[in-house]
Order: sequence, then C-alpha cells, then structure tokens
Amino acid sequence: MAQRRKNLRREVNISILCKIENMDDKMIISSMGKVKNISIGGMRISLPICLSLFKTRLIEYYLKLPQPFIHIQGQGTFQWAYWDETSQCTIFGVEFSPLEGYQKEDIEIILKELAEYNSARASDNISN
Repeated sequence: MAQRRKNLRREVNISILCKIENMDDKMIISSMGKVKNISIGGMRISLPICLSLFKTRLIEYYLKLPQPFIHIQGQGTFQWAYWDETSQCTIFGVEFSPLEGYQKEDIEIILKELAEYNSARASDNISN
C-alpha cells in the first residue's frame, strides 16, 4: 500500500547549500545540491555526495529562494536516502526542524504559486 503524505509536495529545482557532519571523522561536509520537491514539512534533495558519507541524521541547510523571497536557513532530519546511479547523487528526504513564521509563510506562498502555475499550464494544454 502506498504511504500517504502528510503535506502536499510540489516539484521545484532550487539550489541549496547543505552541511552534514560525518560523525565517524568529526568532519563537516559542505556541498551544493538541488531541492527536487518541497512541502511545508520537508524537501527532497539531490547531493553529489556518496551515501556512505552520511553518518548522521542531521543536516544544516541554506535554501536560496527565488525573488522576491529571502532565504531559508535551518536544520532538518534525514528521513530516508538512496544512491542514484544515473545522476551519481544521493537523493534524500529531509523533515524540517520547526520553521520561523516568515519561513513557513514563504514556503506556503511558493507552494500556492506553483499550484496556480501548474493549473494554468494544464488548462493551456487542454485548450490546445
């Protein structure tokens, strides 16, 4: 049976800076990646880092949002991860730690705008 998501996710392609502590080596790994989808509760990220380096469940991130929004900086917890051979990246799901009010509002606005954009595109495709 398919698992039901608590929050609706929208496909995006937004750059993100991630910092992950490798607990074995006590080393901080920083990498740029891409947010592939986002919801009010979390996001799916693609990072060009080998899955074996993920020795923690915590991540710090800096998500640069499109204008006119500002950035979202925070922490999250890995929920799942797998190595994608095709893209040579680790794909993983992150649950947001509690967001500040303005951060949550920005994500809600972006999700609403994406829904409106997708709806308009679907209407255009039907009428063509």
